[in-house]
Amino acid sequence: MSAARREGSPVAPAPPIKDRIVQREQPVPIVSPSPTYPSEPAEPAPFRIQFPEGSATLDEIRAWLQSDDSRKQWLGARALENLKDAKLKHELLLLMLHCKEPAFRWSALYQLKRLDDVSTMEILRASVRNDPSAEVRMHAAGLLGEPGGEGNLELLLQVFHEDELKVQVRAAASLNFLGQSGPMTELIPKLGAAMQSPDGAVRKDAAESMGWFMSPLTLPYLTQALRDSNGDVRLVAARSLWTLGGIGHREVIPLLESMTQDPVAEVAEAAKVYVEKLKNPTEK
Repeated sequence: MSAARREGSPVAPAPPIKDRIVQREQPVPIVSPSPTYPSEPAEPAPFRIQFPEGSATLDEIRAWLQSDDSRKQWLGARALENLKDAKLKHELLLLMLHCKEPAFRWSALYQLKRLDDVSTMEILRASVRNDPSAEVRMHAAGLLGEPGGEGNLELLLQVFHEDELKVQVRAAASLNFLGQSGPMTELIPKLGAAMQSPDGAVRKDAAESMGWFMSPLTLPYLTQALRDSNGDVRLVAARSLWTLGGIGHREVIPLLESMTQDPVAEVAEAAKVYVEKLKNPTEK
């Protein structure tokens, strides 16, 4: 055995055992959700009133009624017609009482009276005394004579003695409805004389005034007006007779029937309608 063999050959070292490094799974971080807060409620859209010419908020209607522009005031009045809330309507009608145009003011009086008889009575008293327009005072005087207006007799008598003719007429009519016929009987001959005026407009106004009284005392004058040369006078007389017929004076029917052949078509058509309504009062 050779010396090399005896001494032994060097043995190759065994390969080192490498440690297996096991990677531990990292924990998934827990992310807290972002805090949520209730959202602020959306601002509600302003309440709008629909009417034939468009729509408007209450603030817009207030601005229209307080404007000096008659067109805007008219829009405000139109919008009011579709407002159902009585309290809001009352508030806006009080603004309408200050409109420049008299027609808006007397329209407000009528609507306020329909909403609340009691609270409106003092407004009517102030209007019949102080409004600068005879037209407004005239309408206020008429409303003061509706049922429940018995406490207005003294004021209506004062108006009858102091105001101009158109207001006197409505005050006298109201007094008649409240049981005081004296002023009416005083005015009827005066109006009858006016129906002899050469001015057709004066005769027409007199015939129209007779109609407010709703009294058979006016029948002779209205019958005479049916033969007036002016078609407008005949038309007003026919309407006043229809009013009389509506409170039970059936004797006006033959008079109105005679007007169905009037040469003015408008008068003839109106007479036909009046006769039909008096003969068939339940039909629309």
